[in-house]
Amino acid sequence: MKKRSYPAYTLLEILVVLTIIGILLAIGMAVYTRLPESAMKKATQVEESQYLTVIYNYKSESGKMPEDVDVLLTEGYITKDLTTDAWGIKYQINYDEPSHVLKIISAGPDKKFGTSDDIVKEESFF
Repeated sequence: MKKRSYPAYTLLEILVVLTIIGILLAIGMAVYTRLPESAMKKATQVEESQYLTVIYNYKSESGKMPEDVDVLLTEGYITKDLTTDAWGIKYQINYDEPSHVLKIISAGPDKKFGTSDDIVKEESFF
């Protein structure tokens, strides 16, 4: 009687392929999970840039700097959805009179001001 040999993959080959697929999935998931946070940071940076124009308009019309975003909202310079960053925390506006430096600050992903992930737009402003 003649033995037939069937072509097949060994268990080791199947395990190697599954390991490679697992590694690729882990890398893909790591990149994919960072995309929403990256988009939120970029949106916040764009909003902070828009604030510069709004504050310039406010200062040229009123002759003073706004104390906070609520002033800009009540005066009609911004809408309610622009008062908060992508994480729902109100922007802070800090103007240092002697150095003429304007800072627009978002708390960032951790939602706490004064930490390393804060998003700050800083401009010289006269």
